[in-house]
Amino acid sequence: MRSQLPRGVGAALLAQLLVLSACGGPAGVTGPRNQWLKGKSLSVNVGIATTGITESPYFNVRNDSSQPFTLSPIKVTVWYKKAGKMEREVAIEADGSVRFLSKETSILSARVETPPTLDPQKETSLGVGLWVFDTPQFDQVEKVRVALGPGEEEIFTVKI
Repeated sequence: MRSQLPRGVGAALLAQLLVLSACGGPAGVTGPRNQWLKGKSLSVNVGIATTGITESPYFNVRNDSSQPFTLSPIKVTVWYKKAGKMEREVAIEADGSVRFLSKETSILSARVETPPTLDPQKETSLGVGLWVFDTPQFDQVEKVRVALGPGEEEIFTVKI
């Protein structure tokens, strides 16, 4: 025997389930720039710097957990008003060198002081140098997505 829900209740339950699944999915955390966004293990603060002729993101990462967190790979996607979607993925090596995983890069080599693994309760900065893209002059950032860790374990999206 099949039980039947009153008219409209089934649709309401389905809508609630869809909202709940969207909240816990791979979309991660969304918020404004220049504000700490709290994820599962990390918090991220994304800012926008003007590099003279265009805008580029930079961000700070804090490990809020009691366990070390592997930051690499780091994938940053930036949506510009004129240039559209630009993406770069990097891996940080133990010696501080940066290995570019994405095919697109206008940077030949880079070094950072950020460790590949962030210790508990520590904070690090990933400056604007790694995230400068070849965009038209005076282009403006609309949105930034930062994915950290193997399998994009932590994802943060900032709408400008």
